[in-house]
Amino acid sequence: MKINTLLINLVFTLYVVMTLLSCKEKEIVPVPPDTDDFYFIATINDKSKNLVSGRNGYRSTVTTEQVTGNNPDLINLLYTSGLSQLNNNYYIKSSEAASAIFDNNWFNKTDYTSNPALYFSNVFSAGSRTYCNLTDSATPCVEIYWKDTYGKEWSSRRSTQSGSLFNITSVTESSGSSGESLKLVKATFNCTLYNELGGSIILKNGQLFLIFKRA
Repeated sequence: MKINTLLINLVFTLYVVMTLLSCKEKEIVPVPPDTDDFYFIATINDKSKNLVSGRNGYRSTVTTEQVTGNNPDLINLLYTSGLSQLNNNYYIKSSEAASAIFDNNWFNKTDYTSNPALYFSNVFSAGSRTYCNLTDSATPCVEIYWKDTYGKEWSSRRSTQSGSLFNITSVTESSGSSGESLKLVKATFNCTLYNELGGSIILKNGQLFLIFKRA
């Protein structure tokens, strides 16, 4: 009787251990919506994050900025697009927000002014991208920004990104209501995000579908 009880306990213990191991190894992979909504989805510190336009008040925001450096003949076209709740008129309020920022796109100002669509297309094309850092202000790059539920801000720019990847998988051309040039960009990525105090969080399985516009 004691042997049978011992065997039962042993089998139960093995079952529990195997279950825990299988749960631990199971990776969360967020899935994009079936619609054409803009989205920013990822697993951040093992928690699935899904920011989808129209869901719970999330809205897509996009800004384009021309930044002049030390050389007045050169301009940096800075493109930022992301998702966030734009007001508090929702039952579930969230401070979460995310953006992808394309920086260090330096062009000759005269050339850009004569054909801005050409240079806009140079920034947004399929392929891999380098992550921005705090020391390189010349190389074209991308930054991932995240604001968590507590309002704390995290950025991929604040430290090195060894082993991280950012890949634009598709770019669709469109035009806005005023005729401005639009790029609908899909990308996959993973990186480490840092706060201003040096803390870090891991972002995996990142996918985005965002809109960018020419100034």
